[in-house]
Amino acid sequence: MFEGVSAYALNDQVVGKKRSELPTDIVVLFETDAEIKDPQYSMTEVRREILEDRDVESYQTDRIKEGQWNQVGGVDIVSCTHHAGLGSNILFADGHVEFVRKKDIPNLRWKPEGN
Repeated sequence: MFEGVSAYALNDQVVGKKRSELPTDIVVLFETDAEIKDPQYSMTEVRREILEDRDVESYQTDRIKEGQWNQVGGVDIVSCTHHAGLGSNILFADGHVEFVRKKDIPNLRWKPEGN
């Protein structure tokens, strides 16, 4: 049911922070429409580094400059097109990945303070 190419973006509100500095329920990575031809850094790899409490800023500075990442942004660039418009895969700071229904995406925690 969920087939096709997808691409990920980093929540701009977590750049420069370690997992230990973030609320566990904040969005870290999410699907977007900007695709790259040969992704060399998967959601699984980012999840592992988040769990190891690596500095998220390195994803922006190293990976995006190398063309291995698409973009940095927020809820306004989340895509549900990869899953027939039903929702998007989201990586949270606690390391879990969840398929979130489209209607629930704006209600997720996108900023460290508040919701």
